Amino acid sequence: MLVLTIFVAGITTAQKATKYFKPEVYSFKGNKIVFLDGYYSNFLEAVTTDSNYALQFDRMVLEPIFHYVNKGRYSKFVYADMFSLPFDTADLPPVVEELKKDRAVIELLISSAIKESNLNMRNDSITILITPFCDWYLTNTDPTCGLNAVATNPKQIIISINPRIAEWSTMLSYIVAREFYQTCWLYKHQHDTIPPDLLSYILYEGMGDSYAHFIYNHVNAPWSHALPDSALKGYWRKIKRLIYDTTTDNIMSVLYGSPDYMYMPWGGITLGYSIMQKAIEFNPDIVPQIWLDRDPEYFLLDSGYQ
Repeated sequence: MLVLTIFVAGITTAQKATKYFKPEVYSFKGNKIVFLDGYYSNFLEAVTTDSNYALQFDRMVLEPIFHYVNKGRYSKFVYADMFSLPFDTADLPPVVEELKKDRAVIELLISSAIKESNLNMRNDSITILITPFCDWYLTNTDPTCGLNAVATNPKQIIISINPRIAEWSTMLSYIVAREFYQTCWLYKHQHDTIPPDLLSYILYEGMGDSYAHFIYNHVNAPWSHALPDSALKGYWRKIKRLIYDTTTDNIMSVLYGSPDYMYMPWGGITLGYSIMQKAIEFNPDIVPQIWLDRDPEYFLLDSGYQ
């Protein structure tokens, strides 16, 4: 994982270049939005004169950014996914520049979404880290709508944005609400000692999307409908034997898809949303605050997925 490569002994030229860089911070009602795209700008300047592309990325982007990333039980998925090395820097400069231009819009959308999210749950003093997309997400063909996000712990969310994909601004509020709920879940379960299994991850993702849909019910998140309804039961039968598996590779494959398409892209995310929606339909009195106290098997039983 890339996190293993970032700690380099001594002060290098690249480190000196980033040492005094201070990210822009927008504060609102005890929360913070921290814009980290300046590290990518420094990196882009360096790679025009230095051919050691990977090393510069480690030193000028990964190392300083990871000083901001608070480690948590789900943060192991962050490193390889959200901060992987760009395949081609040619696509990165316009993304970074547009991200700077869109500061005010991002601040407004995030602060409004945090306010809306706090009407039903409660979590304050959240830090949201903003970075540009820097990997295959720079294409216009992927279903994330120009956004990627993860709640690393109860008080931190990382959101990567590709402003060149038009849907990002219409989906950002939904994404914030989704990850906000997951920070609440992480707070409630931060002292759990049993490693989460695949079923826990599936329901964790399903709860996040269900909460976001609870607030923004006009938004149709493509990852929560990546499989047609007719295929969901079949996908459940395929992965049922793995639901108590705690292996990272299996969890990631079921949730996000495998290269051989044995597990479909976003299949586990769609399944989690479906389980939650069917459980809520069966028992509409189960409000978001109560979800936090229920075991995954509770929702599984009410959903009809057996």
